Amino acid sequence: MKKTTRCFTLLVSTICVLSLLCAAQSRRDLRDKPEKLMDIVGVKPGMIIGEAGAGDGYLSFHLSRRVGAGGRVYANDINRRALQRLNDRCEREGVTNITTVTGKIADPLYPVNDLDMIVMIYAFHDFTEKTEWLRNAKKYIKPSAPVVIFDDQDSHTKLSKEYVATLADDAGYNLTHFEKFHNGLYIYILHLK
Repeated sequence: MKKTTRCFTLLVSTICVLSLLCAAQSRRDLRDKPEKLMDIVGVKPGMIIGEAGAGDGYLSFHLSRRVGAGGRVYANDINRRALQRLNDRCEREGVTNITTVTGKIADPLYPVNDLDMIVMIYAFHDFTEKTEWLRNAKKYIKPSAPVVIFDDQDSHTKLSKEYVATLADDAGYNLTHFEKFHNGLYIYILHLK
């Protein structure tokens, strides 16, 4: 009887934890609207995308579903533990089109040089070597590929349109698109000069 009770308790606990995780994911989806973000910047099936500052992979999994089996997502971060959690989730969910990449502070170290896009969400403001990172990222993208930054402009991040345009210019890019999305989230799109 004790063994049955323990198994039941473990099952109920697991269901509760999974429910909380799903609810948190749903709240974030409502806040960030990843499907709409991907529509705006043109994420399509078959694309090869580098995600910078991927962390645990919130956006990585949305990108993975959008690019499909014919595409690939290179999920980059400098935090090995976060990337391990991302790898563990890929294994649990059977996701095979996400490859994790441990980068450096000033270089994403993507293993390819033909990315269709680099994208990041709530990450760029934390980069300590923004200009150098952007310079190094150029060698991983196709000449027409955008670098897309989704971030906010609060007093913590200080990512004004002017500041990002200056960083882009210093690194050899033009800020080609800027828009306020919603809930304080802004979209910055950079292209090579």
